[in-house]
Amino acid sequence: MLIAIDAGHGGYDPGAVGVTGTQEKAICLIVALKLDELLRGAGLRTYLIRSSDVYYALSTRATMANTQKADYYISIHANSATAASANGAETYVYYLGDQTEEFAQSVQASIISATGFTNRGVKTGNFAVLRETSMPAILVEMGFLSNSTEEAKLKDTSFLNVVAEAIFEGTAKFLGIDITSTPEVVEPEIEHWGQSAIDELFNMGIITSNKTPTANIIWAEFATVILRALDLNISADATAGEHWGQPAIDELLKRGLITSDKTPSSTISWAEFATVLLRVLDYNK
Repeated sequence: MLIAIDAGHGGYDPGAVGVTGTQEKAICLIVALKLDELLRGAGLRTYLIRSSDVYYALSTRATMANTQKADYYISIHANSATAASANGAETYVYYLGDQTEEFAQSVQASIISATGFTNRGVKTGNFAVLRETSMPAILVEMGFLSNSTEEAKLKDTSFLNVVAEAIFEGTAKFLGIDITSTPEVVEPEIEHWGQSAIDELFNMGIITSNKTPTANIIWAEFATVILRALDLNISADATAGEHWGQPAIDELLKRGLITSDKTPSSTISWAEFATVLLRVLDYNK
């Protein structure tokens, strides 16, 4: 069983900012890392969407969990409101009435029991990480940073550990896992070093779908990506029976970025990649 853990926000996106400056992205990561440790300690496999202060687009987060074929998804957030009196914890699902709601109810009850916060219940939310994930997914709002009393607790690491333990216990109860035993710790799934670069290209629109970091790239893909990176249009569509990538290759040839025709389905070598890249870097000078 694989559980994806997503610490909300990150990088240039701080999320909600508390009365005294506490940043949502920071406390979410603390909870996520502790939850990861607890789940692995119970013998479960985990996948951290982020393990450091980096930003991923919401759709990218869902794609990452889907690509890993996670069985469950937990998104961790802190709340904020215009009214300083707003308080309590709540858990969101995309829709009610199935095992996802049962999952959320178990986690929500555990959080309320552990923290003593007002129970705002399980609610529906049209959030990308709930809508676009292919597994049961919940989003936890663990309290209000806009409430000075709750912010004071949420910036305390020991209290955040309590929240993480509550999410863990609610998850374990839902899954029927005995957390009193001490199985061998399962090491976390480590994201490939190149995944963040792929995600960045996806966020920029230079690629339109997620890619496996260790997979080879073919000339059709490479030519298409180069043209997008240079913001150049392809002057012709593929003709009947022609490979979809041939027009992109033809465009590179026409613009002098390659000097001979390429087979669209053949892989590109490092020598070819380096040569074309140098031409691309010099293209708009």
